[in-house]
Amino acid sequence: MENYLMNYDKQTGEIKGFYLKSVHGGNIPTPILEITPEKHSFYINNNGKYKINIVTLADELAPVIVPPIQEDSNVLTLESLTEIVENLILGLL
Repeated sequence: MENYLMNYDKQTGEIKGFYLKSVHGGNIPTPILEITPEKHSFYINNNGKYKINIVTLADELAPVIVPPIQEDSNVLTLESLTEIVENLILGLL
């Protein structure tokens, strides 16, 4: 089975389209990555959810949607830092 050629935006990594040499001949935009039919099906079924990792230029994908940040009880907030500084200043007076 023929591999697909996946066109992507070289600045954003956005996947722009899929091509087959047997169908499109030499009329295929660049840049491209060659991917298997299985990966093509995955990308089609997850349309718009992934983009190309432009740092490695491999067919590794980075999620477009960033997962929500989990609150960590060990992280100090601006309010808690302000309270600490105020207490330190008051302790020096």
